[in-house]
Amino acid sequence: MLGRLLRHAWGSGYLSDVALRFALRFPMFVRRCRLGRAVPAVLAVLGGGCAEEPEVHELPRPVVIRGDPSCEECEIVLEEVAVLGHPTDSASFRYDSPNLQCVVGRLSNGEFVSSGLVGGEMLFVYDASGRAVRSIGRGGQGPGELGVDLSVIVGAGDTLYVVDHRRRQISTFDPLGIWQRSFSVPWRFDAVARLGDGSFILQRRVDYRRDDGDVGMVRILDRMGDEIAAHDPPSDRLLELMMPDLDGRNVAPGVSGSYWTTRIWSYELHRWSRPGVRDLVVVRDAEWFRPNPPASIDEVDAWHVDVPSPRRLLHVWEESDGLLWTYSVIPDERWRPGVRPDAWDIGWATATRDTKIEVLDLNGGGRVLAEKRVDEPLMPVCGSGMMTMVRETPAGDTRTVVLRPRLAGASEYRGAPSG
Repeated sequence: MLGRLLRHAWGSGYLSDVALRFALRFPMFVRRCRLGRAVPAVLAVLGGGCAEEPEVHELPRPVVIRGDPSCEECEIVLEEVAVLGHPTDSASFRYDSPNLQCVVGRLSNGEFVSSGLVGGEMLFVYDASGRAVRSIGRGGQGPGELGVDLSVIVGAGDTLYVVDHRRRQISTFDPLGIWQRSFSVPWRFDAVARLGDGSFILQRRVDYRRDDGDVGMVRILDRMGDEIAAHDPPSDRLLELMMPDLDGRNVAPGVSGSYWTTRIWSYELHRWSRPGVRDLVVVRDAEWFRPNPPASIDEVDAWHVDVPSPRRLLHVWEESDGLLWTYSVIPDERWRPGVRPDAWDIGWATATRDTKIEVLDLNGGGRVLAEKRVDEPLMPVCGSGMMTMVRETPAGDTRTVVLRPRLAGASEYRGAPSG
């Protein structure tokens, strides 16, 4: 593949004769750049190294956390902060909202903003009573106009970052809802977070037909959309099975400028002090969550129909006091085989998947403080420790419930995730 890419680049005039001869003579050196494409790799080599790709250091010795919760007095409490939606609103929440992350954000004045509306193309702002009081944005193809599949992140000063997944675009709106700028992302992505320095971290979706095994799944972009770094290639096994798109990463900001990535098919958390520099690996050794990556396309087809929902790690949130909140998807005890999956059916989602919450203390070698099983799918609020759930009213309408998790029962750990 490397040779074909280089020959294509040469035929297109992108490489000089010197660059081509260098790359073909030292292919392993070029491959170590791990940029996923041969052309920028060769140019980086000729320029004095792999400047665009961070050096990925060796894995630190993992912190392995075993056993049941050790704090008998500790209890995870989900405090209901708001219920968004009202019969008089002009648009309701999408029925597939239990599957969508980052569709709610909280503003500094106590209002909420949501992108998870039927039809998309705009955001609603809700007052403390849960009624929609104004909208932001409009649909269309022009500058600042929005598409259908949206997420929202609230930044400093109530600046809004609207992620358009279908168009692969991130737009910035000021606190008044006035569009400022947008940038496009050249590849499909799933998870997204914004870091304290204004940069974005995204999980690129890998395509076996176009990408090779060195493509970095975790991408760091600056505030203008220029790529800073890439790391974390997909699983070799899933590449062999032609299913690298199922090898996801969760991403989240950490404290003191760090960030977290997690695998989804194993309970494994990685903290990065800066791009490419991994300073902590946490492995949770739990009987209820053994590594379970998909082994075949037949297995994937059987999910939810013949076998329960697979366990996967959904979200991680770090507190400044050293506590780490994790959220995992686990099968609902009410699940029964033979029911056709329907992502647009809230009843199906709540009867298929539960959420398991754990609070991990990373101090003193690591331990589990508390755990809680929630009989509904929870989804994160980006840039916040809060979570959301979606419920259907007797009239068939939808409401989004905003929750603030907190740890109660032990004074030395009492508190709630910020947000």
